[in-house]
Amino acid sequence: MIKRISLLLVFISALAAQSLMAQPQCPPGAPRDPAKREQWFKEMRNNKHEFLIRELDLAPAQQAEFFAVYDRMEDSLMKLGEATRKAEMSVKETPDPTDKDYDDATNELFELKGREYRIEKDAQAEFSKILTKRQLFRLKGAERKFVRALMKHHRPEKPVQDRH
Repeated sequence: MIKRISLLLVFISALAAQSLMAQPQCPPGAPRDPAKREQWFKEMRNNKHEFLIRELDLAPAQQAEFFAVYDRMEDSLMKLGEATRKAEMSVKETPDPTDKDYDDATNELFELKGREYRIEKDAQAEFSKILTKRQLFRLKGAERKFVRALMKHHRPEKPVQDRH
């Protein structure tokens, strides 16, 4: 389960990293123009909202409150990932980094998962006031399912080989 959560966070972090680079490699399907890319991310978030509404069977009364917490959690995770990557990139781009530079960046990288855990755990406490026990249990599975659907959608098809 932790591996799947990590996969989701890596995917989100990869998307966020694109906005940090001057000439970004955009996610598949994302436009290079910053304004269009911002719109693309909004559409992706809306798609995820719709997906989670269906998967969790969220009642209309739950949706606004749930997504206020959920989006705040995802934004915090994205900002955390961006800050960590920025620290990592600053060391990579420094011509002659010191041991302290390496230590600081390494600590950021190794502390990332713990910080992500705390953000998600805090959100879980809020979710438990909004969602049923069943919905809360199904949330992580729905997130994984969404990521798998994205990966499947953006993965190039492998050509079928004849078996002669």
